[in-house]
Amino acid sequence: MILTSKDFRIVVGEGVGVASMCWVEIPKGTFDTARAQSVVEEIMAYYDRDMESLRAQVAELMTLAEKKAVQEFVNKLEIKRHDGWCKCLLCAMGDKIDEIMKEMEDGK
Repeated sequence: MILTSKDFRIVVGEGVGVASMCWVEIPKGTFDTARAQSVVEEIMAYYDRDMESLRAQVAELMTLAEKKAVQEFVNKLEIKRHDGWCKCLLCAMGDKIDEIMKEMEDGK
């Protein structure tokens, strides 16, 4: 089961509520729901920042993996080009692959 951000928020909220009652003698008075919610929001803000950083790192790794896969594919093809004027299938493939690689390098 994948824990969504909403599910995680519920778990954190329930955890804050349970932790507030971890006293040898349970205190009396009114539970400050607004303050408890504020604590949950602080925890979630930290979690969201951390997850955004992780997502960015994963995206960067995926881009690098894609570039490497394309380069390995090109290397396996061992495309040999003729002089610059040629429009044969191999040269056309090489040109298209060069174009794709350039787009990937430029971040498109």
